[in-house]
Amino acid sequence: MKELEIVTSNLKYSILIHNDFSMIKDKVKLLFKGNRIVIITDDNVSNFHLHNLFESLNDDSYAIYCLLIKHGEESKSHITLFQIYDFLVDINFERSDLIIALGGGVVGDVVGYAAATYLRGVSFVQVPTSLLAQVDSSVGGKVAINYRNIKNNIGAFHQPVLVYINTEVLKTLPECEFRNGLAEVVVHGIIRDANLISFAIDHFKDFPDINYDLIGELIYRNCEIKANIVMQDEKDNGIRRILNFGHTIGHAIESSYNYKYTHGECVSIGIVTAFKISLLCQLISKEKLEYIKDVLKTLNLPIKIDNMDWISVINKIVYDKKVKLGEPVFILPTEAGNVIEYKISTDSLINYTRQLNNL
Repeated sequence: MKELEIVTSNLKYSILIHNDFSMIKDKVKLLFKGNRIVIITDDNVSNFHLHNLFESLNDDSYAIYCLLIKHGEESKSHITLFQIYDFLVDINFERSDLIIALGGGVVGDVVGYAAATYLRGVSFVQVPTSLLAQVDSSVGGKVAINYRNIKNNIGAFHQPVLVYINTEVLKTLPECEFRNGLAEVVVHGIIRDANLISFAIDHFKDFPDINYDLIGELIYRNCEIKANIVMQDEKDNGIRRILNFGHTIGHAIESSYNYKYTHGECVSIGIVTAFKISLLCQLISKEKLEYIKDVLKTLNLPIKIDNMDWISVINKIVYDKKVKLGEPVFILPTEAGNVIEYKISTDSLINYTRQLNNL
């Protein structure tokens, strides 16, 4: 077992990394004294992990309810949000009760946003079941839905009271979902710890023959990076913005292509594009661009979309939360382990589009 602690302005909580659900009941009973727990998961994850979680939590001192939502990015919507609200109203959910989000990034985001807003905020636990959620989205309290096909444009900061990571659940992931998580590992490697990239390549590039004995170490190192940044800047007003590396373009690709590509795939392409822009801005050498391409190809992640519709992508970038006075602010690499904020006009981006396709 590995454990980290996050301390924010008004809350302290643990990130617990274990290889089963055996410790979750004791952890949860320390956190709430209510009458009900509501587990919210999707109709895919429920087939693999809901029963085990339910049995691990089962206790005579409270009732456990379960709600299934549809899997996939389309569930990060106001429709699903109101489905959750309806369920909570129907059971007369109270502030002293507890919500558990069991699933990947979509479940964690929409359930977290429901928890942030129902009764002006109720407690929730993140139980992430994808590598992407375990190394990134379950940590830090960012919760959101998509509105009018714009990624995460309605959201809140609402910290969980516990993040419980069961590494065993990763054995049910298909290859695409596992590699989605590796894209976020590369993000953390570029912004903070270049050795993390080497660690990922050495032990996790050959799916399914990955080293599950070291998966807890991989998750811990990523959570440690994110936890340290979140504790310095909970509300994304300063250093936390570096966690958006690769995501400014990645989110825009997701939206403009109507979520045809997964989040991890789009982040991977966003990473390469950030390196390309950095090269065009004379912040890095061509060798560093080739380096990151090789890293992502080794991890079997995409580095481009053929015939990218850059105008559509740029039109989505203007909705990014880092935009200032109509101009995007990018997180750009200067070397592995270091990034900077860099403001670029939309006109300059449009002028770069031909070069971006050729690099």
